[in-house]
Amino acid sequence: MAVCRRVFGNAEDAEDAFQATFLIFVRSARSIAKQESVSTWLHGVAHRVALRAKADRARRRARERQVQRPPAPDTLHEACL
Repeated sequence: MAVCRRVFGNAEDAEDAFQATFLIFVRSARSIAKQESVSTWLHGVAHRVALRAKADRARRRARERQVQRPPAPDTLHEACL
């Protein structure tokens, strides 16, 4: 959870990434070669999941901002011609 919080700085998004990490863990637990490496594996997965989720959130917000902006007046005039 601490890894996700450091990446996001936002508790809600960190919790989502933390839950996703454990869903991956449940599906992949058998593939971890050594029991001693579970904490290292979880840390790495949590970090990658949080980074990917943060990038996805940034892309989504950028698209939302583009949709919310009205077209420039010149663009409207050119479209009518």
